[in-house]
Amino acid sequence: MRGTYVFDLLDVVVGRVLDQAASCPADKRDTILPGFSNNVRWQVGHILATTDGALHGFTGMASPLSESYRKSFGNGTKPADWNDETPDWDAIIANLREMPARLRATFESKLDSTLPENFAKAKTLDELLVALTGHINLHLGQISAMIRTLRQ
Repeated sequence: MRGTYVFDLLDVVVGRVLDQAASCPADKRDTILPGFSNNVRWQVGHILATTDGALHGFTGMASPLSESYRKSFGNGTKPADWNDETPDWDAIIANLREMPARLRATFESKLDSTLPENFAKAKTLDELLVALTGHINLHLGQISAMIRTLRQ
């Protein structure tokens, strides 16, 4: 796989998340709608925490994000468990905005690195990045549905 392709794809998908997030009314970001188990802020934070966490974790590198991202937005978390350490909207958006370039700078030369066994069954870092981009798309769909409903 051409190394720049997967990062170009990440740029596009994260850009779409940022566009959707920008369209969410500020007073609705933390609203949990009937039929959903979380809110738009959780969705956006989850994208950031899991993408960053998986890439750094499976390569044995420390994430530059604070531990509060994993505790607030990692798998199995929910807004009901948030506390004063939970990152606010502006911090999440700022970190998400810089994530694609930061990940490209950190991992572009390592895309063919072999990974340990993982949830995506990815053998190499570029395969994991493709799986994570698909994961982001799943949450982008959730965000879009939530925002459409919140605007009604």
